[in-house]
Amino acid sequence: GVLERMRTMNPLYTPAVIVLSSVDSIALKNEFYSKGADFYLRKPVKTEELISKINEVKRNRETNNLNSNSDRYREESEVIITKIIQQLCVPAHLKGYNYLRYAIKLCVETPQLANTVTKELYPGVAINYAVTSESVERNIRTAIELAWQRGNDDGFSKYFGYNKQMRKNRPTNAEFIARISDEIRIIYDVG
Repeated sequence: GVLERMRTMNPLYTPAVIVLSSVDSIALKNEFYSKGADFYLRKPVKTEELISKINEVKRNRETNNLNSNSDRYREESEVIITKIIQQLCVPAHLKGYNYLRYAIKLCVETPQLANTVTKELYPGVAINYAVTSESVERNIRTAIELAWQRGNDDGFSKYFGYNKQMRKNRPTNAEFIARISDEIRIIYDVG
């Protein structure tokens, strides 16, 4: 239960786990490994063996991060992007929803794009969807506008610090994309 809870607390980060147990069972070991444990050791454990396993976990995680960090980051960030824009009530049936998801994904991967929205980001999204940059901009604006009108005021307060009840204007496309992409990087970097 603890291992499952740790995975749901922050899906982009799971701490290293070494299980110590007095039971030596292959089925139990497999269950712990399937839930995310790095090692399973049978008690009693010598201090040197535990230190060795801790160092091994550290080396493995550093190596795995170098090799698979970008793929894992990409996959997991797409899930988080989707959850956040759904939480903000961006209508999923609009073209702008997909353009927005892709634009945020690009900005998560290349943060500088948030500074060149009209010159680089919109054209990048447009190429991916075989549409014009103007269409991308217009559809994203519409999706954000509808989310703002119908949306979750608590969600907007959480991510932007304000909502429509505060008599503020909706976030601009660039602000929305930059803020959500920053949030994804913050979530990831905490790990």
